[in-house]
Amino acid sequence: METSGPLAELIPLGRERVFDPRQVMLRQGDPGTKVLVLKEGVAGVRHRMADGSETWLGQRQPTYLLGSRAVMNDDLRSAEVFAMTRCIAVSVERRPFLEYVSDGDRAFRLLREGTRKRDDSDQENSRLLALPTQPRIAQFLLTLTEYAAPQVVEGWSQDELARFVGVSRSTFQPVLSSLIESGAIAVRPRKISITDRNALRRAAEHTSE
Repeated sequence: METSGPLAELIPLGRERVFDPRQVMLRQGDPGTKVLVLKEGVAGVRHRMADGSETWLGQRQPTYLLGSRAVMNDDLRSAEVFAMTRCIAVSVERRPFLEYVSDGDRAFRLLREGTRKRDDSDQENSRLLALPTQPRIAQFLLTLTEYAAPQVVEGWSQDELARFVGVSRSTFQPVLSSLIESGAIAVRPRKISITDRNALRRAAEHTSE
């Protein structure tokens, strides 16, 4: 997806990096030394508790600015950002980023765009979690593969994918079986391939349990 607006102006200030599925992009507890402009793929955000449990904070899609709060507040990162799919991001170090936002107009445009994208992302995550189980899982798979080629979700166990959508594995597994029977997906260990995107869209639109 093409990056535009103030985020496009940040790209020449950094260097491109590639993250494989599961790879940590920004680590919780680290100082804010850089921001990432997400160009391709889907990133996940989670907060790790001291007891080892996790709070899922949602997905971030291309053209999203990651990690700016810790940089601008000169603080430690309060959450972990990780690659849910293969991701390409531009890493901009703290100094050039702060120099860029030192211009009041630039800072305002970046803040306005970031707030809008965060609100859109939060609303989409809330909408996803409010769906019945089958459309929720189908929509989750559609989102993960929207920016992926080939149409594959890989590197994650079914237990992990189930946690991302807020269900148990015992609930997740029958839905996968139903999607396999419909021809929408094919499943192998740690790999889900989208074989019929239209069938998966139909499953995502079906709202009865």
